[in-house]
Amino acid sequence: LIHHLSMKKATWKDERCASMRFIGRSYKFLKRYDEAKMWYEKAIKEAPYLRDAYVELALLYYELHDYGNMIKYCHQALRIKEKKDTYINEVFSWDYTIYDLLSIGFFEIEDFEKALFYSKMAVDMEPDNQRLINSLLKMRDLGNTLIVVEHDTDTMLQADYLVDIGPKAGVHGGEVIAQGTPAEVMKNPN
Repeated sequence: LIHHLSMKKATWKDERCASMRFIGRSYKFLKRYDEAKMWYEKAIKEAPYLRDAYVELALLYYELHDYGNMIKYCHQALRIKEKKDTYINEVFSWDYTIYDLLSIGFFEIEDFEKALFYSKMAVDMEPDNQRLINSLLKMRDLGNTLIVVEHDTDTMLQADYLVDIGPKAGVHGGEVIAQGTPAEVMKNPN
């Protein structure tokens, strides 16, 4: 890949950025973190309009337990709203991963309000991910009160207490139909 970058025809910034990221991944795998950082930073300079290099650098900082830099690069990635379809788009740049990293980072620096906010966003994007649900439960177990608006059955079953509002949406709803533990709500005929 380094040879590819030196070729005169290698001028497409998106492709060059991907090559730089893959070199960074290789150094990360070898635990040569300074070189990995350098390549991820080069990738960002090459194509600052693509999320992938920011997220990969955030993932590296997560591995290094550098939560301040991890949060910084996650926020920079989130500033990029347009998903370019010109070359490679990594799934982790557009799924729940950024919000999950932010949740972990803010938890580690003891900003629990922001950690809860980003945990909820991650669960909203990936409601069947038990590890994400466990993050919310960990916040609860630390004494935090969680109020979650959710329609996913697996998530609701993890709740200590449910309030079911209905009977339908919009102007046809707004009444408390059932409340209690998940088991109590499921027994409610309404």
